[in-house]
Amino acid sequence: MRRLQVLFLATGATLGAFSPFVAVILQAHGLDATAIGLVVALGAVATTVALPAWGHLGDRILGRSRAFQAAAILSIVVALALGGPIPVVALAALVVLLTPFQAAFLSFA
Repeated sequence: MRRLQVLFLATGATLGAFSPFVAVILQAHGLDATAIGLVVALGAVATTVALPAWGHLGDRILGRSRAFQAAAILSIVVALALGGPIPVVALAALVVLLTPFQAAFLSFA
């Protein structure tokens, strides 16, 4: 049980460290306020759709542990891609793509 608590704490810390700076990162790459708002809104829609989907995967299909692992792996892959030299459109798409994978951690809490 202690390892699971540490894992959730680490997940929360990473979300808390990255999320507040999404707008700043996007602005630094040349997006204006309207485009940043669109990216954040699309991420919110993706999270809204993903939360019950991850819950269903965790409760009925994969099991919570496997679904959590899948979400973690997918999050890592997208986060690593965010660190590469990519065009701003791909950066925005990856930010939107990252949000439903991070939503999994909320649905298993």
